[in-house]
Amino acid sequence: MLGSIFIGLGSNLGDRSHHLSDARDQLTLRAGRILNESSIYETAPMGFEALQNFHNQVVEIESELGPLDLLNTLLEIERRLGRERSEKPGYSSRNIDLDLLFYKHQVIDEPHLNLPHPGVPFRRFVIDPLAEIASDFIHPVLQKTIWEIKQDCSDDSPIRKLK
Repeated sequence: MLGSIFIGLGSNLGDRSHHLSDARDQLTLRAGRILNESSIYETAPMGFEALQNFHNQVVEIESELGPLDLLNTLLEIERRLGRERSEKPGYSSRNIDLDLLFYKHQVIDEPHLNLPHPGVPFRRFVIDPLAEIASDFIHPVLQKTIWEIKQDCSDDSPIRKLK
């Protein structure tokens, strides 16, 4: 099953650009072919204090993996790259974070998988890089383009395109 799938990448520990590069390499090896990738953006942490800002990016891939298998692959990539998940509630710093944002136009509401990712319309660190590579993609629940969602996004957090 091939087609457009969007994944958000983030890192705010250590060599952030290197972590994103490693994640893209692992995505290619384990998940599928990268069709397109956004610039890297620097953003402040959302919902917690941290010493370093995040580097964020969105990639579009094609994959033969189904949505749940892909999610499990993303979690395995995070683990291989050294991510340690905390048992504490809330957000914290991390060397790598991979979020399945959209799997084609599928809508899934299961205990371990919600698609499209519910945070997409509310997070500039996702919507800005997504709009860069897929501004005409239609959100399957909101029935708006990513560009329209970006225009409506109330998140006024500072964001800076790095490259």
